[in-house]
Amino acid sequence: MKHRKSFSLNFYLLAFCFCFIKEKSHDSSTIKPITYYKVSFGGGLGKGYPQSASETGIGGSLEATIQRKKKLYSVSTRSLGEIGIFDNSNVNNNISSIELMYGKVLSTNTFFCSISGGLGYVYSDEKGEFISREGGWFFGYYTFEKIKKNTIGFPISFKIFYIPTKFYGIGLDFYANINPNNTFYTASLCHQFGKLRSAVKKRKIKLW
Repeated sequence: MKHRKSFSLNFYLLAFCFCFIKEKSHDSSTIKPITYYKVSFGGGLGKGYPQSASETGIGGSLEATIQRKKKLYSVSTRSLGEIGIFDNSNVNNNISSIELMYGKVLSTNTFFCSISGGLGYVYSDEKGEFISREGGWFFGYYTFEKIKKNTIGFPISFKIFYIPTKFYGIGLDFYANINPNNTFYTASLCHQFGKLRSAVKKRKIKLW
């Protein structure tokens, strides 16, 4: 009977010590649930600008974001326009959006991906009727009627970023804006600056 009690006491003592050591040796490298501030900008290619839904255009983005735990709150502007290297005219077909977005983020200490959606004000310029031409055939300047349109759009953004330091990240942004006038899409390479993550801290193993 005494041996059984002694065995039970030793067993519980060993179990207690094991749990205590495991707790003390826990790695605290996880990201703390604090607030992060980010500004990102980028450029890339896209489709969907006025009058040329099937042709590739140049896109750009600028975004300011606040991250609180797993939630993202953003204000951003996006644009997409025709490349127009040899288009010497007064109107460049383009479309832009100013938007407010809310999203969720999944992150580690060096990577994060997010998906966001929201509401945006979409406005565009496109060529109307031809008015006049000045100069020669190759170097002439063409004047068109400028048609302005605006509407409400529903933006969606998916991002994946690598964050090598606390203050800088680089990644990809895949974006779509669904609207009645010209639904457009872009894929951009983006740079991000700000307070992006916490420092990695590890506690030493303690036995008592």
